Amino acid sequence: MNNIPKPTAPITDRETLARRMCGRGAVRLSGYRYVIGRTRRWRAIVLADSPVTGDDLRAMDAEVRSAGLLRPFHLWAEECRYGDTIAWQVHRIPSRPRSAPTSAVPPNC
Repeated sequence: MNNIPKPTAPITDRETLARRMCGRGAVRLSGYRYVIGRTRRWRAIVLADSPVTGDDLRAMDAEVRSAGLLRPFHLWAEECRYGDTIAWQVHRIPSRPRSAPTSAVPPNC
């Protein structure tokens, strides 16, 4: 069972997002570029600030291993072209708010 809470609203601050993801029994870790915490089962919680590339995934995996945490790690990102594997599980961060689309039709028509 996945005990990591999913954010319901867009969050733009990395620290706020990390705190929210590391609630409910997860332990917050600091001093890493990607790893922000671990679950009760010692699985890493990883946060990506930008679209995830293959190089990012290799760096995340190396950081998870050097921290002594287990795989599959939980990867939180706004955009990731890679799906779940035996090494990680991808979770989507809600997109940052964007301006409302403009309509060519006036609102009172």
